[in-house]
Amino acid sequence: NLTNLTTIIWETKTGQRYTKLSDPDVYRIKSLFYYPGPLHPTMFIRRESLVAHGISYNEELTCAQDYGFLVDISKSIGGHVYNLPEVLFRRRNHAIRITNQHHETQKKCTMKTQTKLLSELLGSVSAEEVALHYQFFYEKRVHGLSDTHKCLKWAFKLIRANHQTGIYSKVKFDLFTLKILALVIGQSFLPSITAPIVSWRNRALLRRK
Repeated sequence: NLTNLTTIIWETKTGQRYTKLSDPDVYRIKSLFYYPGPLHPTMFIRRESLVAHGISYNEELTCAQDYGFLVDISKSIGGHVYNLPEVLFRRRNHAIRITNQHHETQKKCTMKTQTKLLSELLGSVSAEEVALHYQFFYEKRVHGLSDTHKCLKWAFKLIRANHQTGIYSKVKFDLFTLKILALVIGQSFLPSITAPIVSWRNRALLRRK
């Protein structure tokens, strides 16, 4: 499990943003919904630990290897992951980034990792379900009442499945799923209210560090 994870802070045009990685159980839960970090170029990992657990980059995930890689690490390697307090990496957003140039390929690779995780939880999952999961929770997009109904139904299906399998901490899984569900629906229907709340929460967490 990933333990002693701290906060990743990076600069954007609108100020500082953060990714909080503080609980190994919550990290695994977040990974079911999206890639929670850390940023790929910032990682330093002991090679002998990877070799001992048979972990390597999945060459099939050409544009989203970090997601699958960190999922495997979070399941297999016991140890500690820390963040250095100094800023040693700055990311520049530009038109020829992999994320911009190869968006569809990156999306397909991300969905392969999500298919693996969802299959472990549900037993089996269809391509349509994976696509909806990606839309709702990775892209955080809900369109209209029909999508909202599907999103609610899917989220509670995941909660029920976890109650049966116990793959993730039940209380933490329920709380995180409901939180991201509220965020997704809020951003879709009440963006003028949700955005300031999220921004305030981000600033409050940064001040605590």
